[in-house]
Amino acid sequence: MITINKSRSLKELMALSWLISGGLALLTCALVFLGFSWMDYHNTKKRFEDDLLSKSELVARRVSSELLLGTSGAVESVSRGLEKELGIKRIEVVGKARCDKDICSVLGPNRLIVSKKIPYFEKNQFVELTSEPPPFFTAKRLLLFLICVLPIALVLGIALALQRSFITKYVFGPINSLVETSTGADLPRGHWPTEIKNISERLSSSFQEREQSIYGQMARGVIHDVRTLLHSVLSASSLVAEQADNPEKRKVRLEALYKASEVNLPKINDLINLTLDGSREITITPKKADVVEILESAIKTNEALGQSKKVKIELQDKASGLVVEHDPIQMERVFTNLIKNAIESCAETEKGREVLISARKDVRAQSLIISVDDAGQGLPLEPQSVFRLLKSTKLHGSGLGLIVSRKIVEAHGGKLVPSHSPLLGGARFEVFLPC
Repeated sequence: MITINKSRSLKELMALSWLISGGLALLTCALVFLGFSWMDYHNTKKRFEDDLLSKSELVARRVSSELLLGTSGAVESVSRGLEKELGIKRIEVVGKARCDKDICSVLGPNRLIVSKKIPYFEKNQFVELTSEPPPFFTAKRLLLFLICVLPIALVLGIALALQRSFITKYVFGPINSLVETSTGADLPRGHWPTEIKNISERLSSSFQEREQSIYGQMARGVIHDVRTLLHSVLSASSLVAEQADNPEKRKVRLEALYKASEVNLPKINDLINLTLDGSREITITPKKADVVEILESAIKTNEALGQSKKVKIELQDKASGLVVEHDPIQMERVFTNLIKNAIESCAETEKGREVLISARKDVRAQSLIISVDDAGQGLPLEPQSVFRLLKSTKLHGSGLGLIVSRKIVEAHGGKLVPSHSPLLGGARFEVFLPC
């Protein structure tokens, strides 16, 4: 079985399946060709050997006649003539045979030698015929190989071309359009395969159910938070109405209404803005400012929460002169949210009650790095999932704050990276800002 470790596209896998099948077909064809060619070559060498043995009879008789006549130089002359006439590489007269028989053949790596006793001659004289057997890959055999292989290669090429157009229309195209059909931006086509249509319908149904669930949970969460914040304002307003005939008491209760409104109405406004920012583009107004000062302001904002949760907040390794172009108001929202999440995450576990914050400049990466580490429950196996709605580092939360925080950081040309904290064992969020 072939294992694909590297993640590949469906197009690559389809092409790979064809290439593997075609490669196996070509290999099988080559092996069959080699098998039959070897058998044919073996028979060809046997015929060549028989032919050379037959020629040795003629050569031996001709050389015997010249030796009996005793004409000087006639044997060499006859041998050279027979070499040309019979197509033999070399003919020699020797006094020792290569075997104990009157006639035998010896096959070497690239030559065939036939030894034949010269007849009608009293001395042990032999003629040796040396010739080269035909090579394995003759022109005819190479042509046969091409005839076997080229059709398969041609069919494979045509199949890949047909697959590209056919599969693109009926598989890749529909798969690429699944997102549009799932969100209702497009409709499935009539030529789509039934299985992909069914997947599209299930995805569309699932998307609608998830969308309704998300909107429902978000709406319930926002309404609950707004109602909680409005409750004290409405209560104070009712108390004011009760003292319509008592100016002194009415004045005291109006002061209480003002204080309740002063505290809670900005929170309601922030909550509405946070919800809206989750679905709209973030606009920033950058200016040169010290990031450490923004961090200290965010820490001070969360100071009361940290004290109530008994969580220690420490700003360590802060470097001086960390002045970069950024929107101080928006970045303070990011830092405030990250620190608030870290405090609440620590409060939900028994491991520790500590949040460490650091800011440093990475000259090589030309970026400013702000880290927020906590001793809380940590992140899921896939840290990036915290940027999905209804996902949060806290036991209760919509994850909307992290989504907005990432959008703000990305609007600055930076990135917000979640990971495991090697210092405290919980979560670590790193903000990278270009400098």
